[in-house]
Amino acid sequence: MSQTYCVVDIEATGGNHRSGRIIEVGIVKVQDAEVVSEYSVLINPLQSMDKYVSKLTGITDLDLKDAPEFNETAQEMLDFLGDSVFVAHNAAFDYTYLRTEFRRAGIDYNANQLCTLDICRKLFPDEESYSLGKLSRSLGIQVEDRHRALGDAAATARLFIKCLQEPGGNDAIEEFMREKALGSEEIVGQVAITDNLSANLPDEPGVFLFKSKKKKVLYVGRGDSIKNATQKLLSGSRKYERFTQHINDIASVEFELTGNELLAELLFYQKVFKLRPLLNIHLKQLEYRYVIGVIKRNDKARLAISRVRDRAGIVLSYFKDYKSAEKQLRQLIERHDVPDDCYLEGLQTFNRIKKETIKLNGKWAKEPPFSSLLRERRYAMPNGWFRGAGIKVNENVVFRIDKGKFMGYAKVMEQDLMARLSNGLANELSTIEVRGLEKVCWHYLRETNQYVKIKP
Repeated sequence: MSQTYCVVDIEATGGNHRSGRIIEVGIVKVQDAEVVSEYSVLINPLQSMDKYVSKLTGITDLDLKDAPEFNETAQEMLDFLGDSVFVAHNAAFDYTYLRTEFRRAGIDYNANQLCTLDICRKLFPDEESYSLGKLSRSLGIQVEDRHRALGDAAATARLFIKCLQEPGGNDAIEEFMREKALGSEEIVGQVAITDNLSANLPDEPGVFLFKSKKKKVLYVGRGDSIKNATQKLLSGSRKYERFTQHINDIASVEFELTGNELLAELLFYQKVFKLRPLLNIHLKQLEYRYVIGVIKRNDKARLAISRVRDRAGIVLSYFKDYKSAEKQLRQLIERHDVPDDCYLEGLQTFNRIKKETIKLNGKWAKEPPFSSLLRERRYAMPNGWFRGAGIKVNENVVFRIDKGKFMGYAKVMEQDLMARLSNGLANELSTIEVRGLEKVCWHYLRETNQYVKIKP
């Protein structure tokens, strides 16, 4: 009996599979290198669409108002998919989104996967671009209704059939089928350094370790996409020359999913300080090197930018690069009407003025513009309980911050959250014993919109 393939494309509201929802599904069934049937449905996501996605697809919130919800179409869709192999262009994205929606509907969907992006890179190594549109044009494949689910699924199906008919195509596809694809819901895993690295690493936030053949940790990394972060480091770019020099020493990538970037960043610090890997530059040279703070010079309080290592001033915020700090400084000066003689231009070093240590309860703190600056600091300083996305559907990662200081984190299911907070969750927190984590928390909780304060 010949193998059946379902070539899938989804359109979504925007964001990742935990925060976004599917708005359209297109499926083209392929058997014996021929299209045998098609399936398409619009879905009401029960949330507003991203404006960019709406413009790209031409689908509006009004179009989806009377469409069925996913759980109303789930069984029909599952019946069409059957036990076929799941095929998509960048399969990890479509598969993860679809699997998440099925799980919300109470269905555990699993399928063998093939990614036409990876197959085409192997069969057509000289192409300038592997995006669906450009690759299809280059190979003479017709594309209709671009950025609509059925249109893109049909184009991907034609591309997949071309791969099946290409010399060596069946062998390449069978090779990909034999490789173990790590599911996106898997918390930890290990992948050998191979040509198919992109297919086997998750497009999810987390930390990862480059390991040698003898299992020695050579590098600790993190990112909002483990797949993209590792590919960038191993790309051969001059910016990451130290990895190119050690590429033959790196045998595998071990990863741990976190669900959100803040937890990935915190675990990154913990692992680097504990393991001190060969290829990691010291953290002080990389992370949150600058602060905006209030210092004292010639017995007068001044707003200034400084290095994070300096300790003589009152910190208002932390930054990874000088340009970001400078931009924020300009906004603070304008927002609080800071006079010219109350701020310093350029990069200052608190070490030069340690004899003029400044205290929060000084007279300067009660006078404008610093009184309003400090009110904003007190208001904006992270304090209390915050939550971000977890690995599983309806899972939260909860962070406890006490007046800017990181106290620990816990993973809690949505339905249990308030009860756990009321019943001593503060005593069950996992802690990370690394100094200076407040700068990481301040950055993500203040400068991003991925985390929500909880009111127990």
